[in-house]
Amino acid sequence: SSKPRLYVSAIICEKVIRDKNDLITAVNVNQGFSVTPTVVVPVDDEGKPDHTRALLFWTPILFYTIVTFLSDGPTEFSFFMRSVAPDGAIEMPSPPQVIPMSGAADGGITLNIRVSFNPQKQGDHYLELYVDDELINKMVLRIKHAEGVVSVIGNATQLPQGVL
Repeated sequence: SSKPRLYVSAIICEKVIRDKNDLITAVNVNQGFSVTPTVVVPVDDEGKPDHTRALLFWTPILFYTIVTFLSDGPTEFSFFMRSVAPDGAIEMPSPPQVIPMSGAADGGITLNIRVSFNPQKQGDHYLELYVDDELINKMVLRIKHAEGVVSVIGNATQLPQGVL
């Protein structure tokens, strides 16, 4: 006997609100982000910026992937998600998880996946969704590097909390 048909949809958004009735609202649905690197320039013993020891880093982007599964009948399947960078490198593979479903009458299952993403590589990344080790959905996550940098001069340990 064959497994019931499985339907999968997914979106990327910046924030998720779940109300008291367990309904989800996706806020700022999008397909990418514009990011700016941060440069921390330490100071020398005389308090002058020492640009030879400058450190450039990319603040991770936080977003959500909402994945909904619907099925024609009772089934069980494994699911995982990963990102493929513009250069083809595999990034952030998630561990597979087994998901049981009782069937069409249960209204499906919705996963709200919080993602912390390193935006260092500019270009089109692809978030790939796999069910039973088969690619079933692919979404573009476009990363654009904005011009300029955010500069912080001074000892990073002396910055106000939350700056880095």
